Amino acid sequence: MCVRPEHLEVRTRDENTEYIIKNGFGIIGTLTEKQKAHIKGLAEKGYTEEILAEIFDVSQKVVHYILTGEIRNFQNHQPHDQSE
Repeated sequence: MCVRPEHLEVRTRDENTEYIIKNGFGIIGTLTEKQKAHIKGLAEKGYTEEILAEIFDVSQKVVHYILTGEIRNFQNHQPHDQSE
C-alpha cells in the first residue's frame, strides 16, 4: 500500500469499491479462478447473486462483477428491528 500523498485520491466509498474490484484488490483478488468459475456455473444453474455472495463469503457487488464485469450499487440491507 502506497501512502505517498501525491499518489492518494479522494473518492467516495462506491468509487473506492469500484477501483478495488476493477484492479483486483481486496476480496475479489483472493478468489481463485476456479472459485470464480464455480460462481459462474452456479449462477447458470439459477443461484442468485445474493445466495452466491453468502456461499463464497463475499459481497453481492463482487459476485455481480464476476458475473457481468459491471459495478452495480446495492442498497445496504438493514436488519429488521425486532422491537416493532
